[in-house]
Amino acid sequence: MSIRILLVDDESQAIGMMRPKLESWGYEVVTASGGEEAIKKVKLQLPDLLLLDVNMPEKDGVETLKEIREFNKGLPVVMLADFATERILRETKGLKVTGFVPKGYEFQRAAGLIRKGLRTYQEQRKVAGKGEKKRILIVDDEPERLQFAWRQAIIKYWLPLMVRRP
Repeated sequence: MSIRILLVDDESQAIGMMRPKLESWGYEVVTASGGEEAIKKVKLQLPDLLLLDVNMPEKDGVETLKEIREFNKGLPVVMLADFATERILRETKGLKVTGFVPKGYEFQRAAGLIRKGLRTYQEQRKVAGKGEKKRILIVDDEPERLQFAWRQAIIKYWLPLMVRRP
């Protein structure tokens, strides 16, 4: 299973520099060029880690992260910033940011933060998975098929949880 990283930066040159490095470290890289696109891709692509630029036009990294945290509280996030100002540190305090890493030639330092974020995320998923409920989305325009699919889902996933095995 490949680890997927969503790399978000409005500068194509920065993505062009970071993407090959991440891929050489063995990660699958998905990119977004802004906050709105990042939010959509977090929902659709289900990345294992988010590398998010702080300074972007329209929706900056902090605003983007606030929106992402409304529906995904556990995703590890490493912010891309040449320097973390007090304002940025203050605004990201409750948003569970793994760390800040500079773009450019010092991006090599990101490797440690990425591993740390992924390790924490995988540990959280293991703990959560022990009592985690399965979520099923069934979409169909014919009520009969929808009802049949719902029954099948109940039989396959829900009933086994109710049956006690000696």
